[in-house]
Amino acid sequence: MDKRPYIAAAIYVVVFVVLLATLPITLPIMVVVDLIRGSRRFAGVRLLIYAIAVLNYEMAGLFMAGVAWLRFRGGERTTDEYADDNFRIQTWFGGKLFWWAKRAFSWTVEVQNADVLRQGPYVLMPRHVSMGDTIMWPALVSQRYGTNVHYVVKDELMYDPTLGIVGQRGRHVFVKRHGADTERQIARVAELAEGLGPMDAVLIYPEGTRHTAAKRARIIEKLEASGEGARAAEARAMQHVLPPRLGGPLALLTRAKDVDVILAPHVGYEGAAKLSDAWYGSVIGRRIAVGFKRIPASEIPRDPEGAAQWLREQWTWMDAWVDGQLR
Repeated sequence: MDKRPYIAAAIYVVVFVVLLATLPITLPIMVVVDLIRGSRRFAGVRLLIYAIAVLNYEMAGLFMAGVAWLRFRGGERTTDEYADDNFRIQTWFGGKLFWWAKRAFSWTVEVQNADVLRQGPYVLMPRHVSMGDTIMWPALVSQRYGTNVHYVVKDELMYDPTLGIVGQRGRHVFVKRHGADTERQIARVAELAEGLGPMDAVLIYPEGTRHTAAKRARIIEKLEASGEGARAAEARAMQHVLPPRLGGPLALLTRAKDVDVILAPHVGYEGAAKLSDAWYGSVIGRRIAVGFKRIPASEIPRDPEGAAQWLREQWTWMDAWVDGQLR
């Protein structure tokens, strides 16, 4: 059991109590600060309101996670029922964070071709550009269709109390992106492909990190330095996505041979990757457009070389989709 989410939970509780107790003071101060700095859309006030909402749902999520554990330990729930309870908590929590972000920052959300999500199993491969795009999938996939999504996400999310505690109870992989035990982590990702039913999906971000111009430049530089000129040219041609990493995605593609893949490009989070972007108001009034493209299992090469080439081709398509939406 990883103790980090429990340590984080204690800190979150203190912050929540302090923030709630001082709200009659901090809210008017934030209004004045926004007026002084000319933030006509009250970016600071919106951020404060969203922070309180997030902490509120963290407290509720911790409470529900505790109740679920007590019922399971007390013999009221079977192992399968316990797994269902934690799936519902995870879905509820992520969905609330997304819909509150939509309200607090006045987002318009457009979803295209969502019907392909109705039937599992599938591997969901989204574009990754912001912290904001990570909270879409519980709302758009699990809440809408009841799909139990098994996530491959960064290890740092263990510092989120609710996600860390509930996530350890489900079939998810928290990847240490800079760790030395790469092979073991890839093997754990591959295991997610086993036993997937019609209400299951696996989500993995093939890019491995959020797209930024600086990261794109570093990747191109490394490819050129290692003599991979063709791949460097391929990465340079893609303006809005990073070239996909092959470890985890190939482990799933070569293992889940009867499972479809759904690509999930989106636009609207560009330039909204950090907390400071919310403070300065660049996240307000965003149009978030999400599209889905489902590729049948029969059309996906399963040998490592063929799967790698196929994945790079799909990422070229995703870059073109994003470019078209932005234009």
